[in-house]
Amino acid sequence: MKQIYIDIRNKLLAIPKRPFKPSIKFTGTGVNDLTFSGVYLENQLTYSFTVEVTDTAIGGDTVKIYDSRPDSLVENIILTGGSQPYAFGLYFKAAAPQGHTIGDKWEFKIVSEPLLQYVQMYNNQIFDEESGQLYDYPKPAVLIEFESPTIIQQLGNGSQLYDELLVKLHIVDNFMNYTGDDGIEELNLEIFDRRDRVFTSVQGFEPTNCAAMVRVNEQQDYDHTQIYHYTQTYKTNYVDTLMDRPVNGQIINPPLDATITTILEKDNGS
Repeated sequence: MKQIYIDIRNKLLAIPKRPFKPSIKFTGTGVNDLTFSGVYLENQLTYSFTVEVTDTAIGGDTVKIYDSRPDSLVENIILTGGSQPYAFGLYFKAAAPQGHTIGDKWEFKIVSEPLLQYVQMYNNQIFDEESGQLYDYPKPAVLIEFESPTIIQQLGNGSQLYDELLVKLHIVDNFMNYTGDDGIEELNLEIFDRRDRVFTSVQGFEPTNCAAMVRVNEQQDYDHTQIYHYTQTYKTNYVDTLMDRPVNGQIINPPLDATITTILEKDNGS
């Protein structure tokens, strides 16, 4: 399950923060008046696309838009002077629909930070932190726990099938309120947005040798005073192609990540 952990960890760390911070590079000799707006809806830390003038006319100059994707080119777009949609929730706008020069080009780039500061294997960190037994790890964080599979089938080729493997994601943040302009203290609603975006990112995700992850349970943990703790449990099927695992799931040759070994041994009661 080491590869599953790596896949999920990388998937979660790739969720960008909003709002994004865009940069625009203009090259050309015409009017530089293109601006961009919107909410970036793609789970990708960096993204860029180019708007290029291909023709000029009194009624409105024509541009084409493209990015690094093979099928992304969109041609014959006439500038209107208003906001015009592109992709992923992004809009571009030319202050003046004409006055540009053929070849004028705007390169728009988004650089986002990850939504999560820390993703690691779950090993009781939440309870240990409140009891003073563990360092204060960066937050917001997601801690990944693999629950003991209920069914392990031996396949004909020596591989094993972990049927209905449960993966529990512990979403953790500091529990902090803020005071609004009206002087009334309010709950920091970002924690709920983060929870929803974790679900959006992981639901249906297929890690290596796995079926799609499907959420089967979620609940909030109310046993903490300074920490917001919410769990989401996902179900998947995992085909283990390693030859060093007998049917009972015990590890003969442990992986390099000792934390995974500890979790599996603990779940199996050894």
